[in-house]
Amino acid sequence: MSKAHVCDEKQPSRWRQGGMTLLEVMVAVSIAAILLAVGVPSFMSTLRGNTLATQSNEVLAGLSLARVEALRQNRSVRWSYRAGTEPSWVVWRDQDADDVMDAGEVLREGPLSASVDVSGTASGFPHITYNPDGTLQGGSWGSIWMCMEGSAPYENVRRMVLIVSGRVRTERCACDRQCSGPSTECAASDCDDAA
Repeated sequence: MSKAHVCDEKQPSRWRQGGMTLLEVMVAVSIAAILLAVGVPSFMSTLRGNTLATQSNEVLAGLSLARVEALRQNRSVRWSYRAGTEPSWVVWRDQDADDVMDAGEVLREGPLSASVDVSGTASGFPHITYNPDGTLQGGSWGSIWMCMEGSAPYENVRRMVLIVSGRVRTERCACDRQCSGPSTECAASDCDDAA
């Protein structure tokens, strides 16, 4: 046997073993941390905006139902907001005229998220009464404000503007970040029509 064919087992292999060095792992973790730091707040802001849009659409659907039922039944129908640990909206007709919602008077109910703060800027809120002709009872009406706490004001506040004719318009408002009082801190110039 010649020396050229003899393999020295003590000699290190020229081929690198599979795996990553500590430096490569640290670089990969740093890049992942940067991507998370940039992406997570944007994602959370999008989630808040979507939740608020969904909730305002729910309220809009309830108000529309109350108006349609008032027209269809040719009698007054109410939309009411119920706060609490499980907030909701309710469409009902006060058949016995006692201003109390009885079980048999409920036409439809819809859940709302507890993370959304709902307030109103007109007398009568949390009750809105539609007349048999579809108009709102009580003269010129006002707004329903829906707010979620967060750092991006444009995704935080929705204003539902109700006018005497019974029509409702939804607006996005950039005026209050903590939901402490959007109805007193917002101006018409802070809002625009929601898409």
